[in-house]
Amino acid sequence: MKLKLIVFICLFGLISCSGYLELHLQSSYKQSANVNISSSSKNEKSRIIQVELSPKKRFNVTRIPIKFDRIYNITIKCGESKEEGDIKCDRISNFSFSTGLTETTIVSSVIPNLGLLSPAAVARPLNGIRVIIGCDENWFGTKCDIFCDVRKTKKSGKSCNFHGISSCSNEFTGPKCDRKIDSKTCKCENNGKCIDSSPKPVCECSRAFRGDKCEKKQLSASLSSHYKGDFWNFRMTFWQLIFSNLVENQLAEVKESEAWETINKILGNSSETPFANRPSDTAAFPFTGSVDLDATNIE
Repeated sequence: MKLKLIVFICLFGLISCSGYLELHLQSSYKQSANVNISSSSKNEKSRIIQVELSPKKRFNVTRIPIKFDRIYNITIKCGESKEEGDIKCDRISNFSFSTGLTETTIVSSVIPNLGLLSPAAVARPLNGIRVIIGCDENWFGTKCDIFCDVRKTKKSGKSCNFHGISSCSNEFTGPKCDRKIDSKTCKCENNGKCIDSSPKPVCECSRAFRGDKCEKKQLSASLSSHYKGDFWNFRMTFWQLIFSNLVENQLAEVKESEAWETINKILGNSSETPFANRPSDTAAFPFTGSVDLDATNIE
């Protein structure tokens, strides 16, 4: 018995890492990018991934194991951005031309929280960025530290809910799973589902929301963008750079109006029309610059 206990403890130690970070990127341009993911732990090696982005194609960069007591830094360095298209009058197809951006670095600091992390606004050359924090199979809870055997539970006619509790499926509850759950019991918001749990039914939220009633949006990750390019030839001013390169995040699970509200909030606009209060700053923008998109969450 003692030997079995020791073996169990050893095996449990091997699977102590039960959560993951998954990064998705999307761009309107054909370009290369280097992604570096590092953690606050000096003992954990950085992961460097090289990707080739192309228009209208979401790229699942990677999925890495994480620990919830660490901070993860994501650095995305994009090369020259080239836009593709067709010129019919010259009978030239598959051409590309430079956008003026020779180098863009996007930096994000992520404190792992189960769910979806994506700002409403993102800076070009990307038009989509999304970080998913999830649990590995058979692990549940806000820190993926609760074990529930999915296959074993399924054989008993039940399922593991997001708390890692063996519960009734198909919106039923009770000792014999024979009572239909009244959705009014939970009063879930934002398309949350009322599911069986102990001691009473609870709201199961989508990745974009959190809270007892799914009433809160997921916190966004800190995000900043740093630019380098031939802006002098384009006679680009500081505000022209900001307004021409800030776009709605195509991978964010927010409504369009909320996205514009966030973008206007970042830029200090008061009008309901996006970019209406454009500042009259005509100073020439230097060869390098940055825009901080930390304030991307609206409560």
